[in-house]
Order: sequence, then structure tokens, then C-alpha cells
Amino acid sequence: MSIYWFVCCVIYCYANRTVGIFGLFALVYSVVMFIPDSYNFILLAIFYLSFYLIIVVIQKNFNKTAIKNILCAAALINILWLVLQEYQIYIFFYPTSFYERGVGWFANRNETAVFLALALPLFFRGEWEGWKRPWTLKWYLGVPVMVMGLILAKCTNGALTASIVSGVYVAYRFWNVKNRKVAVIVILICSLLAVGGFMKFVHLGSYPIRLKVYVTSLDLVYAKPLLGWGIGQATYTVPIYLNGDRQTKEVSKWCLENIYYQEDFKKLYTAKHTFDSGICGFWPQVHNDYEQWLIDTGLVGLFLLFMVFLSHFLAFIKTRKRDVLLGLSVLAILISANAFFTLQMGCFVFILTLFMGIIQGEYVSQRS
Repeated sequence: MSIYWFVCCVIYCYANRTVGIFGLFALVYSVVMFIPDSYNFILLAIFYLSFYLIIVVIQKNFNKTAIKNILCAAALINILWLVLQEYQIYIFFYPTSFYERGVGWFANRNETAVFLALALPLFFRGEWEGWKRPWTLKWYLGVPVMVMGLILAKCTNGALTASIVSGVYVAYRFWNVKNRKVAVIVILICSLLAVGGFMKFVHLGSYPIRLKVYVTSLDLVYAKPLLGWGIGQATYTVPIYLNGDRQTKEVSKWCLENIYYQEDFKKLYTAKHTFDSGICGFWPQVHNDYEQWLIDTGLVGLFLLFMVFLSHFLAFIKTRKRDVLLGLSVLAILISANAFFTLQMGCFVFILTLFMGIIQGEYVSQRS
């Protein structure tokens, strides 16, 4: 606890006040409502907060180009794996079910698509960015390959995220043209057509059932709007509230035993649960990280989380030599979290923490 407290205080004083406050809130909340999951959360929080602080302090010594190149190379190799898997050629990674086919290095298509979407902005570079050395890699030539990879991944969330960040980048490039409004409208229409074409000809997605899950899960938010059910509690409350009548007795019992406010949940379930919801399967994640965090920590926790994102956005805007491509990658991760549990996966949280640390570190260096 003392290490956690110390790291948060240092972050508050040196790096970013909102991150320090957010970390302290999570610590106090986890201790007050202590459940088995709280311990794991605290350990992970110590790691990521410490990692963030280290990045902010030493970001000047980071070779950002090398980081981008590594992620771009990883994305291209992942697409190669996707192509091989399309022809049922498997190397190292063998599918154990239908859902693990055509996923590259990851466990499912959602994860693959999110990775490709966050890596896509890093390909928006080449000689026009001011690189004049003859050995410079023209990564922008890999953009069509990335588009092919997103098509092979067959994930609407990835296609939507990639379209938005691409549109934002193009708008940024053409921001100083005379007919700015016309350019923005054209970019918006092209992005919508890209997503619509993907959903029409490649993959429609499962958005009807996702929307039903989002709306039904809001009952849990309305029941405890201010501070939520407790960190990690959505993993137990959501699946049995959505369709507890369709789960096995063992699963329902396991979920109920891990709920902190058991009596309150039973009352809510009795009063509002519908047995004909049409929601099948087991949903330990809402597939919307912001709603899941809202269920866990209420409006207070969600407000503090958004303040963290807002403070980094302001730092990004105020930094004179800001790295637009890193900012777009962060944007891609945050957008994808609207339809996936991106912020619950270590690989994506690691990249997000790294990039946000670099953004904040550049601002802190400029300020000092």
C-alpha cells in the first residue's frame, strides 16, 4: 500500500495530477470495498502507474521511431499470419475452436482488429514527414496491406476505429485549406461509406445483441449510480443479470458469491430482470469498457477516468512538437474500448500507458 501511495503522490507532484488523483481514488476504493479481485487490481495498478511515471521521466531517451517501427513490423507479420491462416496454414498457433480461426497472433478477431487499428496511424509517415535520409522506410506503402488485414480480421469495431482515426488524420492534414468545412464533410462521408461498405460486403457485426447488452446493463448503473458495485464487480453482476436463468447453477452460484452487495443485487434481479431478453451466452464483459467501469465505480470513477484522458489531450494540444501519430494510436485504443474490453487486456493497456506517458513526458519537458 505504501508503494502505491508513494507512486501516486510522485505522479501527482511531478507528472500529472489527474492520474495521481485517479490512482489514489482506485486505491482507497479497493481497500474500503475489499474483495479478492481488489488485491490483483492493486498489484496491476502499481505496475502500470510506476511504468507511466518512468516513461514520463525518461521519455527524452526513448527512440520513438524505433517503437513505431517495431509495432508496424509486428502488424505486418500478423497480417502475414492472417493470410496463411485463411489458407489453413498454421505456424505455432493452432485453432482450438471456430472462433480462433483467422486471428493471427491473438485469441480472437476483435483483438487482432484492435491491434491493426492502433498500428494503422503509425504507417502514416514517410518522406513527406520530413525524412530525407535514403534509408528511411516508406511505411505509408503498407497502408493498403493494413486495410487488407482489417478486412481479413472481419471485425466491425476494428474497421470503425480505423476509419475514424484515418479521417481525423486526413482532416488534420487538410485543416489549413480554404474550404475547411467542405473538406471535413467529405472526409466524414468517406469514413461513413468505408464503414458501411465493410458492414455490407465483409462483416455486419453483432451490434444488435451488443446494444441490447448495453441497454440492459444500465439497470446496474441506475441501481448504484454514484460509486457503483465495486471494482471488478461487473464481471459477476453483468452475466447473471443479463441471463442468469440460462446459466448453470454452478456459474450462477459462483457469480453471486463474489458480488459485494448480494442483497441489493437480489432485489434488483427480482424487480427488473426479464426472462425473455433474448441474450444468449456468458457475458463477463459488457464489451464496452466505459460502461463496465461505470458499473464498477459509478459516475465518480468514470468522471475521474475521463479527466485522465482529457488532461492528456490538453497536454498533447499544448505540446509544440507533439507526435500526431502517437496521439492517433491512443485515440484508436480509446475508440475501440466502446465496443470491446480493450482496456482490460494487458497488451493494449501497456501500449496505451507507454504512449500516454510519452505524450505527458513531452509536455512536462516543455513546461520545465
